[in-house]
Amino acid sequence: MASDNRGIVHVIAPEQGFTQPGMTIVCGDSHTSTHGAFGSLAFGIGSSEVGHVLATQCLLQRKAKTLGITA
Repeated sequence: MASDNRGIVHVIAPEQGFTQPGMTIVCGDSHTSTHGAFGSLAFGIGSSEVGHVLATQCLLQRKAKTLGITA
């Protein structure tokens, strides 16, 4: 990552092979979820949450709401 080809993380990480299938990725970029195209579980998070993840290696997630489907 120390090259002159630096750029936006959701583009550079897959190009340089940092994004791999089965990885969990968090980043302070709203397009982070595009890493899912490479088989990763990716979350775009806010800057304060990035600090928490770096300090604790943990990401707290709330249970998603259940959606009903009607025909």
